[in-house]
Parts: sequence; C-alpha cells; structure tokens
Amino acid sequence: MACRRLYSRQVSSAVQGLRLSRPSSQPTAAFSLSRATHSSQVEAAKSHSHRDGGRRRRQSSQSSGSRFLKPILLCGAAIPLSVIDYSDKKDGKSKEEEVLPPLPARQRKELLQKADEMHKVYKYQEEYELLFPHHMTKDTEVLWRLARVSILCRPFAASMHPLVERMTKQAFHLAAEAQDLRPDCAMCQLWYGITLNHLQVYRSSDLKLQDVGRMYAAFTKAVELNPRHAYAWHSLGSWHYHVADVSWLTWKALEYANPNMEKGSFERARECLERAEETEPGFYLGNLHYLADTYEKLKLADLLEETLHKMVRTKPDTDSDVSYIQVASDRLNKIKKKRG
Repeated sequence: MACRRLYSRQVSSAVQGLRLSRPSSQPTAAFSLSRATHSSQVEAAKSHSHRDGGRRRRQSSQSSGSRFLKPILLCGAAIPLSVIDYSDKKDGKSKEEEVLPPLPARQRKELLQKADEMHKVYKYQEEYELLFPHHMTKDTEVLWRLARVSILCRPFAASMHPLVERMTKQAFHLAAEAQDLRPDCAMCQLWYGITLNHLQVYRSSDLKLQDVGRMYAAFTKAVELNPRHAYAWHSLGSWHYHVADVSWLTWKALEYANPNMEKGSFERARECLERAEETEPGFYLGNLHYLADTYEKLKLADLLEETLHKMVRTKPDTDSDVSYIQVASDRLNKIKKKRG
C-alpha cells in the first residue's frame, strides 16, 4: 500500500510536466506537451505579427484553395452567440436530448457543400452559424465539421475565458459523439483527437494521462482509415514528437495509465511528418516546423537547414505562416553565426 501511495505521488508530480499550450493560441497543433521548444519559438514570433491584438488573414492574390486548417480569426469579429453548455457532461457523453430528424439527401448535400466552401475561404463565423442549428443531428458529417469550426471560431482570449471554455467543450462533445456514432470515419477520429487536445487545459491530472493514449489511438486510427490525409499524419507525428520529448518520470506515468500505448520516438515522428509532406507538399508550414525540430533532435544538420530554407522561401498566406517563417529565419541566422 505504501508503494502504491508513493507511485501515485510520483505520477501526480509527473503530470505537472504535461503543460499544454493555450488552446486559442495554436488551433492547428495536434498535441503539445510543453517540453518541446516549438511553442515558445512560435509564440515569440507571433508577438511581431499580432500587433493588432488578433489573428488576421494576410491578403494574397495567389490564394489557391484551402490548406486544411487556417488559424485565422479576427479578434474583433462577431463571435457566436449560440453555444451549448456541456459543463455538466463528462467525456463527451450527453444526457438524453432531442434528436433532429435526418435532412433530405439534397438539402444535406447542399449544406455540406456550402459549409466546405465557406471553410475554404476562411468564413468560419458564417460556417458556424450555418451548421449550429443542426447540432442536435446524428449526422456525423455535420457533427465533425461543427466541432472543427467551433475550435476555429473561439475568441482570441485566455483559455479560462468562459466563452473559450464553453466552445472548446462543445467542440469536444460534438467530435466525441461523431466518433462514437461512426468509428470508421477518419475525420471523426482526427477531430476527436484534436478537440481532446484542446480540452486538456480543463482536465484533471489523471484524465490528462489517459487522454494521451486516447489521442494516440484516434490519430493512429485516422491514418489507418485515410492514409492520404496529410493532417492526420501531421497529428500523429506531432504526438510522437512531444511524447518522445517528455521526462523519464512523465513517460512512466503515461505508460502506467496506457499500458498498450506505443512509446513516442523522434524517429517515428520523422516518418509521420515526412509522410504528411509527401502526401500534400506545403499543406501547412507548422508541419515543416515540426520536421525541423525533429531533425534537430536527431542531429540531422543538413536536413534541418534544408527544411528551414524551404520555410523561408515559402510565401506566407496567414499571420501564422509569418510567425513560422520568422522562427525559421532566426534559426538560420543562428546557424550562420555559429559557422562564423
């Protein structure tokens, strides 16, 4: 019994190292245990590009389609007035609620097409308002899209802001319901993992440990169901990166809570992140950023420098892109100084 209490205290101490980045600061990050350096680097660069206090889209004449996620939100933009309160629900399981009947096939097709078109041109507020009236549906294609835009529509504020918390919990609840209804859907699995990550700031230490395993299972299932989805590979790769970077004690706590979970490794992170880039080159500068960090961890100096140069040559499309490029430029300058 004494040994168990001692181990319990060790686990509790280890969990304190599982600090996640603010959910509102980097909605595209799939998993972000904080021993990694990339969060502080990107946040430092963002201080230059967020002088207006919010995230804004950079105007570009060559905006060709959408990258899968765009962390762009005007701080002063109108925020959704209709948000569900899931504060009394745990693990995304809802009480008995009224269920909307299925939409007619034609109306459903038009709804999903319109939502996707809005998403491609970053009209997240309008997309949210379009989908929210259908939040009581059992249609998983609607649920995961509403979960996605709930994350992207959150105001740029501290994680403990009441509206941020409510929208984060709403997003997780919707994604959890979609995953429960259709576990063979890659997008349902992916968005369950992503929204679960954003939920971490509101979770207890014990749940955080278990959630690491749940995220791993969701991202792994997503790439199995759709191996051509770049962002699913990125999510799994970033999971491996951060778990590989935790302390020995934290890993033991994670292993204790998830005995069947694969151990995170930088080698595996490299495989997943490179697979994401091969699947859809240039889909997200954050993927190249993680790749650069991974190459640095693996002491692959040539690949690190090549990746940083590739980032610097990229034309920015969003303020988030500007931040990543600034970080890459600063790192290249440091490399040059070391060479003399």
